[in-house]
Amino acid sequence: MPIGKQAIKRRIRSVLATKKITQAMELISISKYQKQKALLERNKNYADTLLDMVADIASRSYVEDVFWLEEREDTHPCVILITSDLGLCGGYNSNTLKVFKQVPSVNQCIAIGYKGVRYTTSRGYNVISLSSEGLNMAVINEVMSGIYDQIKSNEITSIHVVYTEFINSVTFDPKSVKLYPFTVPEKESTSLIAETIFEPSGSDILNQLIPMTISSSIYRMYLSSKASEQAARRLAMENATDNAQEIIENLTLKFNQSRQAAITQEISEIVAGADAL
Repeated sequence: MPIGKQAIKRRIRSVLATKKITQAMELISISKYQKQKALLERNKNYADTLLDMVADIASRSYVEDVFWLEEREDTHPCVILITSDLGLCGGYNSNTLKVFKQVPSVNQCIAIGYKGVRYTTSRGYNVISLSSEGLNMAVINEVMSGIYDQIKSNEITSIHVVYTEFINSVTFDPKSVKLYPFTVPEKESTSLIAETIFEPSGSDILNQLIPMTISSSIYRMYLSSKASEQAARRLAMENATDNAQEIIENLTLKFNQSRQAAITQEISEIVAGADAL
């Protein structure tokens, strides 16, 4: 049954209203994306400096007795899952949860973001829940302090982070990274190696520095996930706006065809009436 002109006009008005909403959300996402990207770039220097410092100290000292480097049987893993609080960001959350499902035998979970909290609590995980909005380094340090105490008492044997790595404004890669036991990053070899005397020992410094580095890495991954979230939402809203415009153009074409058919029918009726006289 053909759709009437009034029904088509109502549908056009409805899609136009939806298009205005998606356009507004796209603009908001662009603004938030630029802010999150700037935060990520500013944090990168600090995080990279910590990693370089750990690599430098480890390359110049005896590290066999560093607690955070000791390999152990992974029987009680802790997984940090970073998702968003809100939806309308394409496959951002679903892709991250797919990676989370591949992590075996999760003993404890720190869920950052409502989507991750809802997913893990509904499946019976032991969850520490955090909002993904306004999270800062102080909150992460407070939470991780308790996790480090559990590691020292053998209640937790590893730390994994499931997050989304930001690559560029249209590319984001969900992945799982193991932060503990800690792996010292490789340091570029140089022809000149200076002899260094540490006070306290290099091992003592690393035992204090590595937990700081793990917490810093978690914060960097959180910022990377937030930048990816806003970029994904911007892309989803841009696609929704383009789809709405395409629907409007198709409906406008149908409306014009319906109006032209009505005009043609009226002319035919007038002509037929005149011929009957």
